[in-house]
Parts: sequence; C-alpha cells; structure tokens
Amino acid sequence: MGSCFLETEWFGVFLYEDDTLQAKRIFPPDAGQIADRLETIENGEILYEEKELAGTVETLHVPDERLTKLPNTTKTTQPLRRQDPEEHGRDASLRHEAALELAQRTVRGSLSEQSRHLEQAVAYLDEAHETENLMGERLVAWFRLSNPEIVDKASDHQELARWIVDHGTGEAIRQAHGWDPSELGTPLSPQELDAIEGLATSLVEQAESRAPLESFIEEVANEIAPNITKLTSAGIAARLIHHAGGLRRLAMEPASTIQMLGAEDAVFKHLTENAPPPKHGVIFQHPMIHNAHPKDRGKIARAMAAKIAIAARADAFTGNDIASELKAELEARAKEVARVGRRRAMKRKGGNR
Repeated sequence: MGSCFLETEWFGVFLYEDDTLQAKRIFPPDAGQIADRLETIENGEILYEEKELAGTVETLHVPDERLTKLPNTTKTTQPLRRQDPEEHGRDASLRHEAALELAQRTVRGSLSEQSRHLEQAVAYLDEAHETENLMGERLVAWFRLSNPEIVDKASDHQELARWIVDHGTGEAIRQAHGWDPSELGTPLSPQELDAIEGLATSLVEQAESRAPLESFIEEVANEIAPNITKLTSAGIAARLIHHAGGLRRLAMEPASTIQMLGAEDAVFKHLTENAPPPKHGVIFQHPMIHNAHPKDRGKIARAMAAKIAIAARADAFTGNDIASELKAELEARAKEVARVGRRRAMKRKGGNR
C-alpha cells in the first residue's frame, strides 16, 4: 500500500487508505491486557500492533506525535476516523474495567514512590536519634562531673540541654528553678562551659530540626498506610514499611515476620550466639506491648502483628478502611491476655501461701 493513515483506539489499531479501512489489529478481550497497552501509550511508547501495521506501508500519516517514532511517518491534522467497538466485539464495560485497572496501577505506582521517600525519611530520623542519644549521653556524663544534683533533677538529656542553653552555669540553673543555692557544684572554666553550652545548643537545635521531618513522616504514613497508622501510630507504620522494604512487601509478609521486623540483630544473635529469642521488633514501641506485663508481651505482639498484616493488605491492595474494626478486636484480645495473666498471677500467689 502507498500513503495510509494509522489510528489507535482503546480497543485496537486501524489502518486506512483514504477513508477505507485496510487492516486492523483488535486487542484481546482482557481488561489487564488492554490496560497494558494504554499504559504503554501513556508512557509515549509504540505498541507492537502499531509497528506491525506500519511495516506494511510506504508512507504513513499519524495524528499523534508519539507515532512519529515509526519509520516513514508524517504528523497530520486529518480528522480522526472512528470505529464502533461493538462492531469488533468490544463493549463499554471492557473499557471501564481497563480504565479502572490503569487507575489502580497509577495509584499503586504513586504509593510506591511515596513509600520510598518515607523509607528514606525514617532512616534519616533514626540515624539522627542515634546521634542525638550519643551526644546526650556525653552531655549528661560531662555536666554530672560538676553538677550531679542538677543532672539527677532533669527528666532526660533534652531537658538538661535546654536548661544549659537557657541559663548557662549550674548556679544560674539553680536560681531559675528556686533550688537550694547551698548545693553548689564545681565551677567550670570559661572554656569548658563554652564547650558544654555548644554541645547543649547542638542537642536543642537537632531536636527542633526533627519537627518538620516527623510531620512529613506522619503525613505520608497517614496517606499511604492509613489502616496501619490508625491501628498503631505513624512512627510504627513508617518503620515497619522501612524494615520491610516498602508497603507492598510489608503487605505480603506473614504476621510472624511482621512481629520481628526491626529485631533482625537480635534474631541473628539468637541463631549464632544462642541468645534468647526476641518476641517483637518495631511494634514493641506500641504502649499496648511495652506497658504490658513481660509475660503477656509475646501474646499481644502476635495479635498485633496479625492485625497489622491484615491492615497492610488493605492499604496496599484495596484501600478499604478497616482500622476501627481491627483496633477494637486487638484491644479486646489485649484485655483478654491481661485478664488471663492476672488470674495466673493470683493462682501462683495463692499456691505460694
């Protein structure tokens, strides 16, 4: 054939000479395969069917810039020639299914991209926490040498750091809080005080710089994993996704693996050094577990991991909101475990009389 016109519709590719249909390639009656082709088109690539028909002509006129990648083509402004899909055995319901599949792929791709950003943010936050804790331990140990009673009154290294930043010397801290001035510590040299104040300032600034990062983590976790976040917390959800290597990977993990995510070092020591086996990883951060009796934590951790597994599948694949139901079931299970634990303790106490 000589000069022809190539047009691609959602259900097939058509080759015309003037207004006469010369050849066609109808896509399979499968929504997934049609979505594959629509995705290829969206990515600006050429379909196999388009290449096949283009190879049968000497000159080809095309309405789409994407198709100019084909050999011997010229972009044209000719009006499109439309085919009735039903005449080719394809109806509107198939188009709807294909469009829905393509939309779901787009969402999953977006979630995957957000998941990668979330993983990086959590990794950075954990590294920042680790650095901050080391600096905090150094500040506490150093300031204790001169003012041990002030260090003992601070709830943590951040509070101590802020006292030092706001007031400087131990004497000024005592005056600001109205503490007994007779409890004088050892005076610091100006050089040592400057160094300690610099360390304290770094700690305070680092804590303040975490706020936007923590806000970003919470926002993304709520967006891509709302069920896991509502069931646990944004921090736990983000760390589970980070340790699993993404939301979809987390969704495909069994509950037993989810329970141990974040405890990989402890598992390795158990396998290689006969250390006690861990009962939980990241999920230990949840108050339901770490506030529970030590003997009950393993059972509650198993129950929580099972619910997280269900929540992750909903977040990754269906988007259904099932967090409230899962949370109610988990809380009921935790109360049951605690109740059984109390009975066990009472029986043991009675038997020891």
